[in-house]
Amino acid sequence: MKKILLIILALSSVVFPLACSDNNPNKASGPALPGGGGTGSGIATSTPNPSGGTLTPSPTIIASYRTSAAPNAMVMDPKFNLLYVAEGENKGTGIVNMIGSYSVAANSLNGGPDDNRVVIGFETPTPPPPTPGITPIWQGVTVVLGIPEGIARSGPYFGLLDTSGSAATLYSGCKSFSLGSIPLGTTQYPNYPTSFGGVPFNSPKSLAGDAFGDFYVADVGNGYVDELYGACSAVPPPTLTWLGRWNGSSSKFPFKKPSYVACDSVSQSVWVGDSGYIPAVVQAYSSGGTTLVTSWTAITNCVIGGLAVDSGNTCAGVAGPCVYVSDIANGGQIEVYTSTGQLVRIWGDPHSVLEFLPFQPGPVVPLGNPVSLIVVGDTDNDLLFLFGP
Repeated sequence: MKKILLIILALSSVVFPLACSDNNPNKASGPALPGGGGTGSGIATSTPNPSGGTLTPSPTIIASYRTSAAPNAMVMDPKFNLLYVAEGENKGTGIVNMIGSYSVAANSLNGGPDDNRVVIGFETPTPPPPTPGITPIWQGVTVVLGIPEGIARSGPYFGLLDTSGSAATLYSGCKSFSLGSIPLGTTQYPNYPTSFGGVPFNSPKSLAGDAFGDFYVADVGNGYVDELYGACSAVPPPTLTWLGRWNGSSSKFPFKKPSYVACDSVSQSVWVGDSGYIPAVVQAYSSGGTTLVTSWTAITNCVIGGLAVDSGNTCAGVAGPCVYVSDIANGGQIEVYTSTGQLVRIWGDPHSVLEFLPFQPGPVVPLGNPVSLIVVGDTDNDLLFLFGP
């Protein structure tokens, strides 16, 4: 059955359930497809820790799932136990894109509705709500996405970073994200074609959110991380504000290509992965980038392709938080570090029967409670891998 996905623009007191369409015939929507590898990889058990010490064993590969296009970013909504995936790439014959959703079970991901459109604008007319079937609920503009590079959650708010060449638009939602016929909240989705100070985006690569309604954009080409306050006022139009930007000048590793951002949900630190350094540099800043908390380099030759933070009390067999780095060099592998840069875990190619190209790890989401699973996106094979724990 065809459904239509919309990102709803509504007043904060009204929820409008919408329908959605799953346009990906290969997407799993039930039992998981076998991973074919049996284990995550032999890398962690057969290769000594390059930093010294004993590594936590590799996780087990549980299942593989096809995506419509390269899975560029992922975010978990714990309230509804849903994983959202921003998929997009130019396949030569044209752009293929999608925002997908997966419900998370104990040992599987179950595919839900997808679509590649957002609706922008604000509800018109203003309250009281119009009479159903007589006057329009709202008027907005439907926008077909380009290549979505980022999707993030900040408290009840969601953000989406869409790109076209080096240009980009940031959609920042008041309230929540509505997907398919599931009324997850109400939204007003303003759009931002420029970053802090009206400077055009230049190949931004990643989006993250803290617990305060703030979003952070890794504006790679401009060499900055930009901060946006994404919460909204009670009376439309919402008051969304660019708060600032920073370039890492307080660190011995000033930003060269700040490609990935992630937020620690406990300390609210903002983590930045810089692909301009080889090996990659990982740094943490206090909220808003005001203070440098820590900085360290990843293992030799590491080229960063994704970044995540597990804020749990324990992760990878050590005290948390832990930092996950997707390394697209070194054969393609996931590296897990303590917050001070000690390597504690490595695993590589899961050797799924669905792979046709070398493993290219991208976004990582440690799911944590209630299930200790890890989802890794493969941006070359257009796959999601479910590992655990």
